[in-house]
Amino acid sequence: MNYTLERRKNGFTLIEIMIVIVIIAILASVIVPQYAQLVQKAKETQLQQNLSSMRDAINIQFTKSNGQFPSTIIPSMFKQNIIPMDPIGKTDSIQYSDENPLNVISTRGGWIYNGNTGEVRINNTDKDLNGIPYCKY
Repeated sequence: MNYTLERRKNGFTLIEIMIVIVIIAILASVIVPQYAQLVQKAKETQLQQNLSSMRDAINIQFTKSNGQFPSTIIPSMFKQNIIPMDPIGKTDSIQYSDENPLNVISTRGGWIYNGNTGEVRINNTDKDLNGIPYCKY
C-alpha cells in the first residue's frame, strides 16, 4: 500500500495576505492626497461658476432697470429662485458694502456685494490650490 499525504491549500498564507495589505497601503498613500486635491479643485470650479451666475444676474437686473444696479440680491434674480451657494464656505449669505473696490478681510465665506458698483465677490481671503485668494476671482 502506498500512502501519500496530499496537502490541500484552502487559504492564503500570512505572507500573501501581508503583501496584499502592503500593496493596498501604497496605493492608498498615492490616491488619497490626489482625491483631496480633486475635491478642492471641484469646489473652486463650482465657486467660479456660481460667482459668474451672481454677476450675470446683477447685469441682467442692471439692464432691466435702465442702468441701475440692484440694491440687494434676492432669490428671484436667479433661474431656480435660489441664491447660488459659496461651495468653499458652504453658505449663501450676502454682506453688503459701499467700499469701492470691495475690501475683503474675512474668511467666513458667502458673498460681498456693492450695490453702487454692482461688484460681487466671495467673502473669503483664503487661497486656492494655485495660491490665489478666492476674493480675487
